[in-house]
Amino acid sequence: MLDLNVAMTNACRYGRETVLEWLWKNVDQSNFRMNEAFHDGCKNEQEAVVRWMIENVPRELLDIPNTLYTVCPGNTNASIVNMLFQNINISTIDINLIIRESCKHGNTSIIHYLLNNTDVKMIDMNQAMTNVLSIDVNSDSYSDEDKDTLSKDEEKQELALKIIQETTLSVLNIDELIIEICKNGWLGLLQLLWSNNDHSNMSIDQSTIDIACEYGRENIVLWAVNNLDLNMINVKSLMTESCSFGWLEIVKKIWTIVEHGKFDIKSAMNEGCSYGRDEVVTWLIQNADNNLFDMNVVMEISCRNGWIDIIKDILPLDLSACNATVAITAACTTGNVELVQLLLSQFGKEVIDFDEISKSLLTSSKNADLVISLLQNTDFDKFDIRKIFTAACGFGWIDVIKYIKANANINCNVSGGMIKACNQGEDKIVTYLLHEFPHNRFDFQSSLLAACAKGWDEIAELLLNTVDHNLLHIENNFMNICRSGEADIVSIILKKVDHNLLNLNETINTLIKDKKMSRWY
Repeated sequence: MLDLNVAMTNACRYGRETVLEWLWKNVDQSNFRMNEAFHDGCKNEQEAVVRWMIENVPRELLDIPNTLYTVCPGNTNASIVNMLFQNINISTIDINLIIRESCKHGNTSIIHYLLNNTDVKMIDMNQAMTNVLSIDVNSDSYSDEDKDTLSKDEEKQELALKIIQETTLSVLNIDELIIEICKNGWLGLLQLLWSNNDHSNMSIDQSTIDIACEYGRENIVLWAVNNLDLNMINVKSLMTESCSFGWLEIVKKIWTIVEHGKFDIKSAMNEGCSYGRDEVVTWLIQNADNNLFDMNVVMEISCRNGWIDIIKDILPLDLSACNATVAITAACTTGNVELVQLLLSQFGKEVIDFDEISKSLLTSSKNADLVISLLQNTDFDKFDIRKIFTAACGFGWIDVIKYIKANANINCNVSGGMIKACNQGEDKIVTYLLHEFPHNRFDFQSSLLAACAKGWDEIAELLLNTVDHNLLHIENNFMNICRSGEADIVSIILKKVDHNLLNLNETINTLIKDKKMSRWY
């Protein structure tokens, strides 16, 4: 049997205006709970349905105040909200409750409507401001569908401005407002408060400046420097913060009005370098006493981050106290060939500990070009070529390997390099080594086991196809290869190797025994 009340509710929920009208006119109206249907129509933003019900359903059947409280704070259809407000005596509803709930949903249109169309005496403006400031503009619970409209942050700022304009500042929590201003960079609001308020009632000090710095609000900090008594500001901390953010205009302003001895130039310079603030660093070099810089820290930070423009600014300074090895070692972690060569030309190769540099070179697979560059421009005897060769095999640096083979007058660690390449799956390196070096220089037993343990079946097959099986000593490794669980590699070995070398019966019996033993654990 058809549930007529459900039919009515669904008609309102899904915007079926013709069904709604037919049911209302042709069915006993006592079958319907119209307030529930009205609530669903508003909740689902069915504007035509809501308008029809307001115009045709007796008002006593529609609880508009309750709908305003429960549905409209999250409603994005301004027309529906306007219709509800126009059909109710606003003095009978709790405006403050609607504002609070609307702020929770980030529904600024309702708040605008209330502020523009309600007697402000009905609104607790201080509570309204608190609610507006609590709007989370980053919340996923609402979003700006119309990209041409103001952002939620701008709407939030406009609401705060509207409240300020509609009330006296004495009723507002100014300290709370200033904190939000500093967080959001609302310079216009700050200037408005400053021009209309007794400054003694405004708590703008280092704590609020710290908030502006935390949120990266340069405009607020610059305003504070230009308008506040600097005795209220920790200029030492602010100078360092400004250098870290790259706020050159603020740095210059503080520099011109504060005694320089109040600054921690060393920390300021270190912060500027740490964050790659080239303009700030250049300005400090040109204006501050360079003897106050900790050049070791400045160089290491800049080199480790690859800030080559900053380093070019620093190089003309007195670097006699700078540890060149530490700086170049840090630069090597970036793989930047230009940077490392620039430093070598500045400091000279005689003062460099190339053993330390080598350790840094071999920490990243991205350093192939840098290694080639250093080998081409530095005596080989300054490097541990055996370590570089082995690492190059593991990283797949074929050009480095070829260069070392062509130019080194020492024996490379060919055996270690082969094992490393097999372990890392560098099949091109394995192929090159097999073709270019005598096979008696390799430990093929360890190389094959390394490839099999990692499941590199291409390399295992390459070794089996290229190397004398007697050199592979497969009979010694076959048991361990089977235990590794790499079935594809075991299959390749069984196809390519004389079974007499594999001791198959012994291997099978041992594996069965291993399986039985594993059941006990």
